[in-house]
Amino acid sequence: MNYSMWGCQDELGVAACSNLPGLWEADRRTCRWPSAELCLSTCGQCPLVHAARECKSLEHECCLMDTKNEHIDWSTFFHTITNTTTSMGEHNYRKGARFTFFHALTNTTISSTTTSMGEHDYRKGARVLNEETPWVAEFPFYLSNEEADELIRIAAQEGYRKEDDLPKHVRDVNVTNCDSIRCMREPLMGELSRRASELSRRA
Repeated sequence: MNYSMWGCQDELGVAACSNLPGLWEADRRTCRWPSAELCLSTCGQCPLVHAARECKSLEHECCLMDTKNEHIDWSTFFHTITNTTTSMGEHNYRKGARFTFFHALTNTTISSTTTSMGEHDYRKGARVLNEETPWVAEFPFYLSNEEADELIRIAAQEGYRKEDDLPKHVRDVNVTNCDSIRCMREPLMGELSRRASELSRRA
């Protein structure tokens, strides 16, 4: 299949992606996000891109679906991701749930609101704040102090923009998107992407 029509190409070029420092995990089989967005073809993401464009699921994901039930157990999900005593993958909040998988190639949004990477226990102190819609969980140590400073530096480097056209007395928010090659290559952005992925896969 010609995946180029679906936008699945190596933005940096095949040659650059084949030797891009920091692109691969230690197993050399999995690319790190968000750098993988720059090398979609090399990282084997074309089937996901194709599925996303058609709002479909990949065949191997069917094991996560149950056509008899359309609901997600949000209570199990939130209590699992905030439970620091359980190991990754010990629960499955998607049991009894049916999805239409949409793999969005998202841009990480960084607000101007304001801890070291790898060994930092970002789940320390995690708790559920609201046990009804909207469900809310708090991760007070998701960033170390050093990481917060680094995130602010990266955001300032990318430049802020007004989020919407609402008047300041209604909403006064400036944001920046990590959609540049420079930002995607920042080690911290890769680590934050890893944490978010790890949380979503815990349950």
